[in-house]
Amino acid sequence: MDSLVAGESDVLDAVYYDSDDLSLLSHGITFRRREGGADQGWHLKLPGPDGSRAEIQLPLAGRTAAPPSELLRRARVYAGGAELRPVAHVRTHRQRTLLLDAHGGTLAEVAADRVAARALDPVTDASAVTGKAPRAEPQTELTTWSETEVELTDPGPADEGTILLDAVAEAFAAQGIHPSKSGAKLARALGAPMPSPVLLRRDVSACGPTADALVGALRRHTDRLLELDHCVRADAPDAVHQMRVTARRLRSLLKLQRHLSEPARLDPLADELRWLGRLLGAHRDPQTLGERLVPQAEALPAAADPAATAARVHAWSHRQCADARQEILQAMDSARYFTLMDALERTAARPPLRPGHHYGRKAAHRLLRRETRRVSRRFEAAERLPYGPDRDGALHRTRKAAKQARYSAEGLAPVLDKAERRARHWKKVQKHLGRHQDAVTAEQVLARLAHAPRTTSAAAFSYGILFARQRLHADPDVAAAARASRKAAKA
Repeated sequence: MDSLVAGESDVLDAVYYDSDDLSLLSHGITFRRREGGADQGWHLKLPGPDGSRAEIQLPLAGRTAAPPSELLRRARVYAGGAELRPVAHVRTHRQRTLLLDAHGGTLAEVAADRVAARALDPVTDASAVTGKAPRAEPQTELTTWSETEVELTDPGPADEGTILLDAVAEAFAAQGIHPSKSGAKLARALGAPMPSPVLLRRDVSACGPTADALVGALRRHTDRLLELDHCVRADAPDAVHQMRVTARRLRSLLKLQRHLSEPARLDPLADELRWLGRLLGAHRDPQTLGERLVPQAEALPAAADPAATAARVHAWSHRQCADARQEILQAMDSARYFTLMDALERTAARPPLRPGHHYGRKAAHRLLRRETRRVSRRFEAAERLPYGPDRDGALHRTRKAAKQARYSAEGLAPVLDKAERRARHWKKVQKHLGRHQDAVTAEQVLARLAHAPRTTSAAAFSYGILFARQRLHADPDVAAAARASRKAAKA
């Protein structure tokens, strides 16, 4: 740091939105309408993976406009579907100072803020979600304070950035400026302490390492599911698949945890996750089949018109995915979806473990043995069946059991040393039987396409060739899955 240069000054006028119980604030989410400054507009800051933050910004549509419906939908999942209203009005006079290096480059920006804020009464006759102009009256006296923020702009290597921030902190301390005990402006504007993160999560360590591990996994994947809500709505790549996998992991954890808890409270939640998974699967399955069949179609002999066949398969996959996406988005705006997400958070925060029980390593061994036996029994039963639909269905059920066992082992890995090894074997079972199931599903889809109205004989011929090629690797896949299953049982 070589010199200080005065920067621009701004007047920022912001209205913050939240639910009555401040759910957004407790999740670390900012939702506001701000005028003034270079980035005026509607701002929604959401938690991202690994502590990162995802920010969405939309322009102002007029001084009296209601919050954009797109942002409302993305924010309401963190409020359990509750209505969002203006809760605070914050006006900030900001003076910027730039910290420059010896060459005149900007290292950091210091923002000295003088803030005036007041809380707002609940909106009565003009809700923030009706499309009318929000109107609110002061509820508390005006609160004022000063604060200073430092943001690195070009710190170079991470250690240099840390050194710079430490130097700034020492300079501030010498002037009597110390880190604030209050985090967000909104919390201070409301004259209330910062709400506990999400819901106050029960400490379950006294219930034993098995319960602690499973509850920890349940909480991680619940947080992940909430993060993916924004990604799915934004149509981010692979977001639907990731949400589906996360919903399946949560279902598996709930099924496993029911042996330690009150099943009557967990089973309905698992059923609702199955509903969500099926919605997401209606998008993911045709996407996967398109990725499988289009390259196969492109490799057809010239007599089967590979380009046209690939185009038809791609068009089918695209239509199916588009229709499924619309159903997913409609469901994600429903009371059923918001209720599910809220129930998941509450269950993860306060799991219904049986009182007075301590679940140690023996419980983990018992749970994993149960999963191992279930996969082995299903595989043995499937292998005894003759080729046909019954065998295909049995292998599909075996794959589901292997997936349940894998997710269970991953959840119990903090307790059992060999759990990760078993999880890797079951992942192979899942992979090989997944390819077998993809072949079965592809046959069904190709048969429907071949018999669909207005399908030409040339197109039906091409679909027939693709149909005949689906099971070329079926037997090797089943054999590889069987070997991996036996290794998992012996691990």
